[in-house]
Amino acid sequence: MGEGQSFGHVISVPAPQRDGSELELAVRATPLEDSEPDALLLELFDTTQRHHLDRENTLVAQQVVSRRMLQQLAHEIRNPLGGLRGAAQLLERELHDAELQEFTRVIIREADRLESLMDGLLGPGSRPCMQMAVRCFSTRSVICQWISRRACCGYWPKANSSA
Repeated sequence: MGEGQSFGHVISVPAPQRDGSELELAVRATPLEDSEPDALLLELFDTTQRHHLDRENTLVAQQVVSRRMLQQLAHEIRNPLGGLRGAAQLLERELHDAELQEFTRVIIREADRLESLMDGLLGPGSRPCMQMAVRCFSTRSVICQWISRRACCGYWPKANSSA
């Protein structure tokens, strides 16, 4: 090692903490100028928190990759499953034998069960929720309101009384 150059290394020091963990330290050694020829300045840096953050970031990245793979797998299962279910429904309509229709209902039930399994594996929010607001009203009341608004605002010209 030349004069003024330093080198470093990360070590684990068995210095038990209150929680039972060990300190992780980075060590940097720098030769001391104007001193004995083999004299070094040793600097110790606590890297425990940085190491924990790195480990946490790695776990989060792995979780993201796993979730994406699970979503792709669910997609690959759902596509043919939807086709099988649809084919079973069409076949059920064509069959007139109740015993044969029961076979198609088994296929439909199992397809639905697998679909539910996929939903359970992916968790909440995995599929868009299709909810529509339904509002009932009387068509007559809407038309009457529309006409009365136009009439009171002078929208229509007055009827010609000479006709």
